[in-house]
Amino acid sequence: MIEAVRALQDVDDPAAATLQDRLGELDARIGRIDHARGDAELAHALACRDGDAATRDDAAAQIARTGQQFTRALAELDALRSDLLAAMDRQLAKTIAAGGVSSPGISPPGISPSV
Repeated sequence: MIEAVRALQDVDDPAAATLQDRLGELDARIGRIDHARGDAELAHALACRDGDAATRDDAAAQIARTGQQFTRALAELDALRSDLLAAMDRQLAKTIAAGGVSSPGISPPGISPSV
């Protein structure tokens, strides 16, 4: 996905211009969630070892919260993927309309590729 975003960097499409920022922000957030989950798992393990029920329960709740946060981040990643594909489709349509695609089997909408 990162390479696809980079390929669209120079495209004159306002939606494509924000994709890299969105991907960077999402990547950073997923990293923070992963780090928080690791910390919570460590706290949970230590609390289980030490018999600290209150800390164990707090850590278990934090693990559950990070799981929910991760699920939401994955949904955002899927939405970003959809936006990226739409931007790629728009760029491909512009390229085809300008006559810039010569690959066999690719033709403007409504025109059958020659065989």
